[in-house]
Amino acid sequence: MEVIVRGRHITVPARFRQHAAAKLAKLEKLDQKAVRIDVEVSEERNPRQSDRRERVELTIRSRGPAIRAEAAADDRYAALDLAFVWASSKTCEQSTRSPSR
Repeated sequence: MEVIVRGRHITVPARFRQHAAAKLAKLEKLDQKAVRIDVEVSEERNPRQSDRRERVELTIRSRGPAIRAEAAADDRYAALDLAFVWASSKTCEQSTRSPSR
């Protein structure tokens, strides 16, 4: 499974890239059909939304339908954790809904 981390108008540190790759490797156990996971990190520049400043979007591409998860928090690690929880629950729901053939 391939994990691609990119930033929208910001630079993403290597430490965050390693953390995201380690965290998202756990999704491979839930969905063996997953081919690629795109992680897009962006920053909200509006000072009124400082509590939701960092935004992380996950797109899980597999042989079936694509699964998207978004989360926003005050730091990108917390946003990644929230998006991971949402994506893992969606992946489990998808696997129980469709019978394996």
